[in-house]
Amino acid sequence: MTIDINLQLIAEDALKDKKAGAIIVMDPRDGAIRAMASRPTFDLNFFSKDFKPEKEYKELFNSPEKPLFNRALNAYDPGSVWKIITALAGLESGKFPSDTMLETKPCITYGSQCFREHNDLGFGVIGYEDALRVSSNTFFYQIGYGVGVDKIHEVSRKLGFNSLSGIEISEQENIGLVASSEWAKEGRGWGEPGRTPWVPEDIASMSIGQFVVQVTPIQIARAYAAIANGGYLVTPHLVKKEEENFLTKKRIKIDIDPNNIELIKSGLRKVVESGTGVSINYGISNLPPVSGKTGTAEDGEGGLDHAWFVCFTPYEKSELLIVAFAQNTPGGGSVHALPMAREILKVWNSKK
Repeated sequence: MTIDINLQLIAEDALKDKKAGAIIVMDPRDGAIRAMASRPTFDLNFFSKDFKPEKEYKELFNSPEKPLFNRALNAYDPGSVWKIITALAGLESGKFPSDTMLETKPCITYGSQCFREHNDLGFGVIGYEDALRVSSNTFFYQIGYGVGVDKIHEVSRKLGFNSLSGIEISEQENIGLVASSEWAKEGRGWGEPGRTPWVPEDIASMSIGQFVVQVTPIQIARAYAAIANGGYLVTPHLVKKEEENFLTKKRIKIDIDPNNIELIKSGLRKVVESGTGVSINYGISNLPPVSGKTGTAEDGEGGLDHAWFVCFTPYEKSELLIVAFAQNTPGGGSVHALPMAREILKVWNSKK
């Protein structure tokens, strides 16, 4: 298997104080999974027992915590880790080129609602890199509204969303949802066709990864790997393959301008240098340059907020990518998800 036991153990340990969540550690060059952990978990030995007591069976299969549910492959609101998709949609559309500067505000009205900036003030006039660095909402609302739902959907498909990742355990995997105007027209999966149109409020939510966007940690890993490796979509895998040219067979060059990918990558570096992810550097010496993105997402099903953090290192020729997710753990990605990634980076850096 591709699993690194040191990283697997620390991933499981990092999750132990979380009610629920997942960690994925992957090589962004070829998709090899170095660690995958989901919480709550269960004792694997239960399934090898000759006699399975009914009490234990019921505790496992009927538990409201759903320990058999693989959080790494289930779909959730991604929040701000989704902003790289909206950014790429803006860049690829040509409507918002790389030198775009937009005024951020306390809130912007779409439909009947004023969608707020997370600091309730705005960040002045900023471009893509600083918008990622400070994780501005109102910057990305404007980009999303300007390009429209279907451009965001199109770019997301190129990065592997709305489809299975290709990992060997795909029977556990959720395909997720990235909305489109066609999806809304057809009834949003629950209504009558023609009765649930796309509304202005949808685009604001979609632009920052809320409500009409549901993605899995493994899908997020693939998308960020494409930024880390310079534009190749990899297939996550758990089993080592020996055949020749495995790397090239499994890597798909995505149809996105490499300059746009490089701009996003540079913005993600700023997140960690001086933005919302700066604390990843605390307590680790001699760490290669890290790039990353924090995310705090409202739960579309009404639960407490989710916390996300994604990072990869080194900046050039990245070898390691981490997705850390804490389900229904309010307080922010930098507070609850980032420290889990930092523990993994510490072990990886010390073991080399």
